[in-house]
Amino acid sequence: MKISNKCLDIFYNHILNEVQKGRVDCYFMYNIIFNVQIENNPPQLATKEYQGLIIPTLQIKNKLEFDQLLIEYVQQCLDFYSNNNYPEEILNSESNNLTKGISPEKTIMTLLFANATMDDFANPNDFLRRRINFFKESQSAKYHLGYSHILQGNLTIEIAPDSINNETPYQFKIKATSLDGEEYNFPSIKFGISDNKLYIYAIQNNVNNSNSYSKKVKRNLYKIGEGFDSKKDNFDLYQEGNLQDITPSFIVAINILIAYFYQLGIQDIVVSSILLPRWNSKKIATQIRQKSGKLSTEQINSLEAEQLRIQSNLTEKLLRSFLRLQHHYNGLETTAYPFQIDSNLHLIIHQLDSCNNQLLSETRNLVIQNIPKENKKMF
Repeated sequence: MKISNKCLDIFYNHILNEVQKGRVDCYFMYNIIFNVQIENNPPQLATKEYQGLIIPTLQIKNKLEFDQLLIEYVQQCLDFYSNNNYPEEILNSESNNLTKGISPEKTIMTLLFANATMDDFANPNDFLRRRINFFKESQSAKYHLGYSHILQGNLTIEIAPDSINNETPYQFKIKATSLDGEEYNFPSIKFGISDNKLYIYAIQNNVNNSNSYSKKVKRNLYKIGEGFDSKKDNFDLYQEGNLQDITPSFIVAINILIAYFYQLGIQDIVVSSILLPRWNSKKIATQIRQKSGKLSTEQINSLEAEQLRIQSNLTEKLLRSFLRLQHHYNGLETTAYPFQIDSNLHLIIHQLDSCNNQLLSETRNLVIQNIPKENKKMF
């Protein structure tokens, strides 16, 4: 079967039926739920079996264009991701799998909507174009930035392919290496480039060995406090909490990230606030366990409280990190907060010359000195 026919058959005859029940069978079950409205047809509403969900509606306004973009996106994923991203069982084309549409294509399309915002569900054609651009406008790269006197080690940045289960095809990785060869890995940043905009979805901590250099870096990272007066500069904004409540390694990582892309001519930054499908997925999983009788009411309440805490940490800390970085730069400006124009935080870089923090200035300068503006390798 041609990829186009197979893709559309799986999407319309399997995925859309299963998302309305809140569970998509891709050999592994994914708890994905949304309503669907195709052009002027009546909406197909998801089950009301689960409580406390915020269920988006996929609004396919131009089906012909949507289908073409969906096929192109699936082909991009098939070309990009190795078979290691899929369970061996779904690669064997067993008859039981085929009757359920279980295949790499089904996994790709299911995970596509796990990374959609409310705005993406309302404008899926724009969403698909952006996701396609994430493949086309990025490529693997690695650069040595040189020696950081404050961190007492050599810095390296790498743009590397990521797993299909993560938010974007590429991740931005930063590593510091001491003169003795010990390493410290900064958090990885899940990003994409589309239409000359930098989209940020998540920052993920990496495991570091407990060596003397890692401990030294962690101590030196607290120099991020320079230029910030907790009594004067602390404030609450859109419930992101105060700008003192940040993780120093996050701030340094996004500082290096935006300096890199600024050198490549990108000034617009879009930071995702929340991916509702992932939130709903955890709620569904908890309620399935509750109905099975495996959890007490007390355990359910504890899990839901923990989910709220984790989501708050993921979403609010990500947004707060960019707002804190803005505090240190005169040339970094917030142009829209979440839910002013859409669900994202929007920033623009006017310039990165004026910074009131030595650690941020030094790491920025290392990027500027080693990534010349005429380097267009990413595009």
